[in-house]
Amino acid sequence: MVYNKIDINNSGFEELYKLPLDKDKIIDIKRYIIENNEIHTIYDLQNVKSLTAEDIHFLKDYIVINHKKESLTRSNLSYKIDQWLSNEGGSEGISEF
Repeated sequence: MVYNKIDINNSGFEELYKLPLDKDKIIDIKRYIIENNEIHTIYDLQNVKSLTAEDIHFLKDYIVINHKKESLTRSNLSYKIDQWLSNEGGSEGISEF
């Protein structure tokens, strides 16, 4: 069977719900991605407590792991806020938000 793999780091819940897992496991995957910024390898999924080794092996056929697309991630957002509050750029970049 040929199907499009889901980009696990750059997909929202709607796309992730297409994975053959129950909703609780998908929520745990998304929570892990949010807390850790992204999944780097399939082995990072071992850190999602609700996933079994069988789940992870099964997911290999359904997902692709790309780096997270540049957005206002926690570290990027923190950098922007620090920049805005500093003396050197206190009023610069506020319109970027």
